[in-house]
Amino acid sequence: AAERRVALVVGVEDYRFAPKLANAGNDARAMGDVLRELGFDVETLIDPDRRQLEGGVRRLGQNAVGAEASVFFYAGHALELGGRNWLL
Repeated sequence: AAERRVALVVGVEDYRFAPKLANAGNDARAMGDVLRELGFDVETLIDPDRRQLEGGVRRLGQNAVGAEASVFFYAGHALELGGRNWLL
């Protein structure tokens, strides 16, 4: 039997206080399609709110237990501050 592979793919285009991104959603959908073709069980979130994003990350963590591979892909604005990376 094939080993389980799981992925969370997030694309954020629409921001309240930052410029809108033209391709983040398309990039996320395309990555999700590629990962599915590679045998991953993919959850795709486009423009999630904080609750939805945190829920997706929790589910990925739970689904990754015992999985052969897990992937988190994020297309959107991010920044580094004080040596820490933040997704916006």
